[in-house]
Amino acid sequence: MRTVRRWKSITRRRMVNARQQIVGMIIFTFGVFILNAILQTKSLQSDSQGPDGSNLGNRPVTEMTFEPFPDVSTNCVKKVHIFGNLTDMASWLELSSWHKLFKRGEVFKHTADALCPLYNCTLRFTIGTNLTHLKGKDAVIFGALPKAFEGRLRDVISKEPEPGQTWFYYSTETPLRVVNWNRDLRIADLKYHKIMTYRSDSDIHIPFGYYQKRSKPLTDAEFNTKFIQNRTKLVAWMASNCAQIFWPRIPIVEQLGRRVQLDTYGRCGKLSCQPQRSEKCNHMLKEYKFYLTLANSECHEYITEKFWTQTIGQGIVPVVYGAPKSDFQKMGPPNSFIHLSDYSSLKEMAEHLKKLNKDHESYMKYLEWGRYYEAIPTFPIQINNLCRIVPHLYNGTTQELHRLGDSTWYKGCRNLPNKDILTPFWPREQMLAYFTWTPWGSKRDGINRGTDIKPF
Repeated sequence: MRTVRRWKSITRRRMVNARQQIVGMIIFTFGVFILNAILQTKSLQSDSQGPDGSNLGNRPVTEMTFEPFPDVSTNCVKKVHIFGNLTDMASWLELSSWHKLFKRGEVFKHTADALCPLYNCTLRFTIGTNLTHLKGKDAVIFGALPKAFEGRLRDVISKEPEPGQTWFYYSTETPLRVVNWNRDLRIADLKYHKIMTYRSDSDIHIPFGYYQKRSKPLTDAEFNTKFIQNRTKLVAWMASNCAQIFWPRIPIVEQLGRRVQLDTYGRCGKLSCQPQRSEKCNHMLKEYKFYLTLANSECHEYITEKFWTQTIGQGIVPVVYGAPKSDFQKMGPPNSFIHLSDYSSLKEMAEHLKKLNKDHESYMKYLEWGRYYEAIPTFPIQINNLCRIVPHLYNGTTQELHRLGDSTWYKGCRNLPNKDILTPFWPREQMLAYFTWTPWGSKRDGINRGTDIKPF
C-alpha cells in the first residue's frame, strides 16, 4: 500500500514538473519571437529606404515602414501574393530588402505586413509557388523571381485570376534572359493586368536610375573634387555573365583590347575585384577614364545599374551598348556617354578613345553635365516600390487581361525570343556570330549579314 502511495506521489511530482517545463518553454519561445520581430523591424526600417524613381527627375515619393505583427491600424489592407519562394529570393542580391522583410521572424516567415503611408494602406504579403495560395488575394505579382516558372509554367498559364483580383507582371530583366532561364517560349502566354518593368511605357516604371537637376550648380572646387581625379588608366570592363548573352559581347571586348589599354575584371576577364559591387571595387574604377557598360541584351531602354552606379555616378565616361543610342539620349544626362553605334568600326572607336586620353578639354566635355545634374541610382529596387501597385488595384471597374507576348517589354528587343536562345551562348559561338554582327542603330546595321564585308 505504501509503495502504491509513493508511486502516485512520484507520478504527481513528475506531472507538475512536466507542466512547468512546458509553460517555461512556451514563455521562452514567445519572448524570443517578440525580440526577433522588434530587432528585424528596426533593421528593415534602416535598410529599405530608397528613391522611388517613378519618373525621370522626380524625387522619392515616400518611405515604407514595417509592422512587427499582423494587426495594423489602417482602413486599407490589401492581400498581395508574390509568386516565388524564399530559397530563390535569398540568392538574388537585388531582392535583399524583400528577403529581410519575410525573414523578420521564423514563425511567420512566409507572411509580412508593410505599411504604405502615402496611400494609408497596408500590403499583407505572402510568398509561395502553390497556386492554391492565390485564392482570396487582392493582387498577385509574377516575375519578380523569374526562375520560379520553371516546371510550373503550364499550370500558371492555365490559371485565371479571380474576379476583382489584379495580376502584375514584374521584371528588371529582359524577356530574352527570362525565356533563357526557363527554357520555355510559353513565357509569352503568361497573363497580366498591369506590368512593372524598366520600360518607361510600363504601367509602373521601375528604372535602374534617373537623373535630376541640382538645386544649384557645383562650384569649380566641388566639380574638381568629384570629376577631376588622377585617372592613370584608360578603359575597364567588369562582368561575370559570360554565356547568358544575346549578342557577341566578349569578342567586342577582346577585339577592343587589342587596340587600347583595357583591363577586364570578373569571371569573364583576367583580373579580379572582390567582393563584386562593393565600395572597394567602385573606388578602384576611379583610376579609369572609361568603362565599358555593355548590357547582356539588345533591348529598348534596358539601361542597367552599371550606367548609373559604376560610371556616371563615379565620374567615369561610359562606353555603352545594349539599348539604342536614342534611349540613352532620352534617359541619361546630356552628352555623358559614348555609344558603339557612333562608329563604323572598333578601330575607329579605339582611335577616338586614345585621342580623348590626350585631349583633356575634349574628354571633360563628357563630364560637364555633372555641374548641373546628379545621377540617382534606384537599384537594387527597394521593396517600397511595391507600394506603387495600390492605385492600380481593382476599384470596381473592368480590368483588361493581357498576354505577356503582346507587351512592349516582350517585343522590345532587337530580336524576339526564339528557340536559339534556350542554350548558353559561349564565347566560341559569340566569335562566330561576331563576323556577321553590326551595332544596332548604326549606319552598318544589318549590312554584314550574308556578305563578305569586314566585321565591326
